[in-house]
Amino acid sequence: MVENKKEAINKYTPEQLKGWEEYRNALLIAKTKSDDYFEKAITFISSGSLGLTLTFHDKIVPLEKAVVVPLLAFGWFFLAVTLFLNLISHYKASRSTELSVSEVDMIMEIKFSYSSFVDNLKKRNWLINLLNKISIGSLGSGLISIIIYVSINIYHG
Repeated sequence: MVENKKEAINKYTPEQLKGWEEYRNALLIAKTKSDDYFEKAITFISSGSLGLTLTFHDKIVPLEKAVVVPLLAFGWFFLAVTLFLNLISHYKASRSTELSVSEVDMIMEIKFSYSSFVDNLKKRNWLINLLNKISIGSLGSGLISIIIYVSINIYHG
């Protein structure tokens, strides 16, 4: 068994091992950038949408005079769903990156096959992509609801 592992290790050239190490480091850098971007995006979306609708009621059309207020509630609901799904997606992406780094380490140690790595990565990315697509739809629905709400209330305001 030890000889088989040595034979397997010899399958990788020093250049290939260096390539795996560089890829591993790139994954860690991508994870860090993703984490930073996520925090900025969540803050921007949540504070921006809330701030604009609150300012709208404070400066343009007071809530007491507003019509179709449930449309605003739907908009906020969809934006909240967007934020929540983005949070889940970000967590899953972060966890996927950690697992990928671990699997790359195991590939370099000949404890894991490249094809298994690719299969696992595809499975993890499928869920992340689904969450992101639903998030985009939810964000669009929320923004459309709020835009329609604001448009109606400006007209009636």
